[in-house]
Amino acid sequence: MKTLTFVLLAVLNGLAVTAASGQTYSVIDLGTFPTGTQLSPAAINNAGQVVGSGDINAEVGHGFLWSNGAITDLGSLPGYQAATQQA
Repeated sequence: MKTLTFVLLAVLNGLAVTAASGQTYSVIDLGTFPTGTQLSPAAINNAGQVVGSGDINAEVGHGFLWSNGAITDLGSLPGYQAATQQA
């Protein structure tokens, strides 16, 4: 939880984060879907791709993939209006 708390504080303060190994990490605004208001990232891989869920409008949420500055709408499962994606 120490790492999560540190990263969360860094995000809130808009700072670059330096890990104990000397690597530097930057905070990046992922944006939103064109008609949405928020994205909720769930995981990031070694390639820097981020997955999570975001709202399309007030009633519908979809999974997303953020890669190289672009958001891809992963949609939702058939019969569902909302989706949460995990890596």
